[in-house]
Amino acid sequence: MQKLATYVEERTCGEACWQAREDICRCSCFGKNHGVLRGEDGLRPTRTRRAAGYVYVLHAVESNMHSARIVSLRPMELLDREIDRTARHAGIVAGYDAHTFKAYGEPTLLRTASDSNVRAWPELADWRGEHMRPVVLWILQDVADLIA
Repeated sequence: MQKLATYVEERTCGEACWQAREDICRCSCFGKNHGVLRGEDGLRPTRTRRAAGYVYVLHAVESNMHSARIVSLRPMELLDREIDRTARHAGIVAGYDAHTFKAYGEPTLLRTASDSNVRAWPELADWRGEHMRPVVLWILQDVADLIA
C-alpha cells in the first residue's frame, strides 16, 4: 500500500517539519526537509520565512557578546549593506508600491526575533533569559543562492 503525501505551501519550513514523524508535509519545502532531523545524518536545513510573497533564508543573528547594543548591531548593518550592494550588481532590485507605501522584494530584512522564536529556535539559544531580543538578518532566497 502506498502512502499519500500532500503539501500546503503557505507555511515556511521549520522545526515541526524537520522533526516530523507523520507522512504529510504542511509547509513550503514540499517534503524535501520533512523529518530530516530524524534521519541518519541529522543535518539542520536553513531556516526560512515568507514576507510579502518572497522567501527569505536566515543568514545571521546579532552577537550576544557585547554590552552595548550599538556594538553588536554594527556588523549586522555592514553585512546588510554588502548584501544589498551585491544584489543590485546582480540586477535584483526591490520595488515600492506607491498605493500601500510598502517595499517588496527587498534583498535583506533586519528583524527583531519574537520571544517565541528565542524560546524555540536553537539558532537563538544564546539569547534565552536575556531582557533584549536579538536582531536577525534574513536574505532573499535568490540572493542567498547568489552569495553561497
